[in-house]
Amino acid sequence: MNKASQTPVLIVGTETEARMALDIANELDVLVYGFLTDDPELVHKEINDILIAAELGSKDGQTLLKDEGVKIIVAERDPSDRRQLQVYIEDRKAEIITLFHPMNSVSPHTIIGKGNLAGPGLVVGANAEMGDFNLLGTYVSVGIDAMVGNYCTIQDGVRIGDNVEIEDEVFIGIGAVIHPGVKIGHKASVAAGSIVLQDVPDETSVFGNPAKPV
Repeated sequence: MNKASQTPVLIVGTETEARMALDIANELDVLVYGFLTDDPELVHKEINDILIAAELGSKDGQTLLKDEGVKIIVAERDPSDRRQLQVYIEDRKAEIITLFHPMNSVSPHTIIGKGNLAGPGLVVGANAEMGDFNLLGTYVSVGIDAMVGNYCTIQDGVRIGDNVEIEDEVFIGIGAVIHPGVKIGHKASVAAGSIVLQDVPDETSVFGNPAKPV
């Protein structure tokens, strides 16, 4: 979602990512109806003057998610939580949306999935592809023909080169650089500040310049 809308939006989550989503929604002049939480003790409290409206599994939460006129943005840090929420919400009628800060540059020749959340300064090159439920920080760049899978967490200042392939549930720390043509495997982790020059196997953590397995 990159333009003003008066369609009510519910933000799922109450931590840092949810606050980021609220800030982005405010920049876009999007109407935020409230937050949904999995913590019953938080219900009816507020985040920056916006109500935590209901617990996800409660009757009120289910009623909100059954409303076809409501849009949902998932703002959860843990990729496993994002995956579970996708399954839970897709069984309802509310529409899951992508929310990007308006200060971005995304090529019109880019394929973007649903449920993505990105802070300001995002740059995405031509013919890049991004899957679903990815969380991107501030000033992230994704190169031409790069591919980002699903449920990835890409922190502030990350640079992803042209023709890079990033598989599902990858974590890339602050300021890391992924050189062109590199493949980052499923559930791999790249430490902050690392310079990745070679492919990273599945479920492998790398660190350093050049990045090597930890």
